[in-house]
Amino acid sequence: MVNPSDTPQASPSSPPEQIIPPRFIQLVKEIDRGATGCVWLCRDTRVQVAGKEAVAVKFIRRGSVDERVKRELLIVRKLYHRHIALFREAVLGPTHLCLLFDFVPGGNLESYLKSMGGILPEYIARFIFQQLVLAVDFCHQVPPDGIMNRDLKLNNVLVENPKEQFPHIVLCDFGFGKESGAEPTISHLGTKNYAAPEIIWRSSRNNRYDGKKTDIYCLGICLHRMVLGAFPKHPEAGEGQPSSAEERLRRMGLELHGDLRVLHGSPQLAALLTGLLQPNPAYRFTMEDVWRDPWFQTELPVNDDGSPVRSYNTAMLAFHAQGTHLQDGQTEEDLRRMVEEARAA
Repeated sequence: MVNPSDTPQASPSSPPEQIIPPRFIQLVKEIDRGATGCVWLCRDTRVQVAGKEAVAVKFIRRGSVDERVKRELLIVRKLYHRHIALFREAVLGPTHLCLLFDFVPGGNLESYLKSMGGILPEYIARFIFQQLVLAVDFCHQVPPDGIMNRDLKLNNVLVENPKEQFPHIVLCDFGFGKESGAEPTISHLGTKNYAAPEIIWRSSRNNRYDGKKTDIYCLGICLHRMVLGAFPKHPEAGEGQPSSAEERLRRMGLELHGDLRVLHGSPQLAALLTGLLQPNPAYRFTMEDVWRDPWFQTELPVNDDGSPVRSYNTAMLAFHAQGTHLQDGQTEEDLRRMVEEARAA
């Protein structure tokens, strides 16, 4: 939903990157800039429903479109979930490939955390974390083998209603996303302070890692930031240089860092953070471990019909299997052709 004050008006000034949008898109203001493109709040003049004309448009310059962009398009097309930014369509403009998403007006979780003084009350952090886990759990189960985000961070979580006591969050940006099982997961990517140790300290860039396990680590970083206001540390034990990346991971410890007073009164929270942030992925929590965790289970919301909240993912996966959400949208072949045309420009 878009608040009346957030309803976009056309910008009178020209954007610095010389974007020439499709004729039905009016630029309002730039709201983010990343490795693969920039994101603008725009107005879709084709939409006649009040409050629905606001869109977040990711602009990727023609000629710079690569395999990563194609993967992102094919991934977001599949994702239909209340805690994931809704992809509307892709459009090839004169200068850029444009990815249109529903606009979420409340800013990102990083900004929300700062507005709350840098640390969230435990009950709010838990409520947000439960929603984030629900979204990532869904992604990890999307057929055939699941989708890995590989860049989970507070900046990529949108807060729809930051002034409410229990805000609704939406996961966005699958620019580093990848479908499990398609190819070996070997890319060195992610964001500093969020990337899992097995990505940073691999002995060879050709060594595979489990992208779902790295998402679990990033969930731990997000929770650590929300409740402690800082990033954890991984001090190394032992003497001399480790002989391999595997030995380095075995030597690594975990030091929760920041305002630790909250952990003194919440040993269950400390235990969850310890499980999520294990530097060695072999000992790190799985998604099932997270759902069984007592701190996570506390005040776990239910669906409107009173059913367990995770059953929402079961329903959405069944909906996904039917393909109903794809019937009126662009086909995979449409998007592949669009990407090839954007590459050639």
